[in-house]
Amino acid sequence: IMVYIIPLIIAIFGIYFYDYKDNARYKNAFFWGLMFYCVLVSGLSYRMGIDIVNFYETEFYEKYPVISHVDENYLLNFPRRQPGWLLFASICKTIIPDFNFMKTVIAFFVNISMFLTIRRYTDNVFLGVLLYMLFIFPYFSFEILRESMAISMFLFSLKYLENRKWIKYYLMIFMAVLFHKSSLFLVVMPLVREIRFSKRQIYVLALFAFLVMCFQSYFSFIPKMLASIPFFALKAEGYMDSDYFSKYRTFKISQFYTYVLNVFIPLIGIYYIERFKVNRGIGKFVLVSLFVSIFSAFFPILFRLGNYVSIFLYIYMMYLLSYMSDIIKRNNNLLKVIICSIYILYNFIPAYFVPQDRFAGFPLIVKIYPYTSCIDKETILEREMFYYTFFNYNN
Repeated sequence: IMVYIIPLIIAIFGIYFYDYKDNARYKNAFFWGLMFYCVLVSGLSYRMGIDIVNFYETEFYEKYPVISHVDENYLLNFPRRQPGWLLFASICKTIIPDFNFMKTVIAFFVNISMFLTIRRYTDNVFLGVLLYMLFIFPYFSFEILRESMAISMFLFSLKYLENRKWIKYYLMIFMAVLFHKSSLFLVVMPLVREIRFSKRQIYVLALFAFLVMCFQSYFSFIPKMLASIPFFALKAEGYMDSDYFSKYRTFKISQFYTYVLNVFIPLIGIYYIERFKVNRGIGKFVLVSLFVSIFSAFFPILFRLGNYVSIFLYIYMMYLLSYMSDIIKRNNNLLKVIICSIYILYNFIPAYFVPQDRFAGFPLIVKIYPYTSCIDKETILEREMFYYTFFNYNN
């Protein structure tokens, strides 16, 4: 448990000593120290994560050749894998033929892109790191390795997007697509960049979101349309065969509360935060995240798109919670701490400790706790039972 407790304590210390007290001494050392710690925790993990156990590790040892045996057929015809990922895996295997080495390289790219993004878009960098470690790090580190690489390339491309250097931006997105097809939707981000927020636009978007939630059956063509596109067909087939990912949800009155809390209030918050220009341009990314979450709530096959902008949602929540506490009582830092703590607990406890249908009735915490490393290669009985139940996976 100390593997997780130590970085959390350091992050909380950083929140108080650097974010709140605004000290500078050793700030970079603690910040980048946490980044390298995350790299090691991710890279040295053992049998943690559904995708890693189910196919990534097996593919690395049994199906990925060293670079000298790479040919066109391998890069272009390997099922459900893009050529950028295949070439990257073969290069890693050529350097050191160990799966944990490749995971460590991935972890370095992913974490440095995340930490740079946090530092660029918020002054409260340690609070941003804390939210990243709690809500994003486990999923990106132990599950979606290919998509994590694509996401990191998108984050590296943001400076080109902001400065309208379209050739460099699209070159980065092209590289992202070579790792994961889902990143293809990023080609529209320059259009999203041009959105200008006004009260009228926010209310129109809020109404549109509500109508989507009420009449989602009329949008059932979306996942079917995606599955019909040859570029996505093979990947979509796996999702469409899944009871969880293929079906769409029906609207329930109880979901109106979720709509108000997770859509309407954030949309209003985007307007006011944009108005006071304290968010450094993240409002557009948050808008993408909100609408992806709306559609994926009813068509789970689409949820992966939200991973690309998830870090901005948490950065935005930092600004929104701070703004709310300032409205209630100006410059009351204790109130900010209380509001942020309530928000973190409200999201953290259900996310990790409530059994989920998507994970065969197991809570998410089973996948990541206790931590197991490649050094001792310990297996956890409950986790192995979870893998067996979820994938009918048997050692």
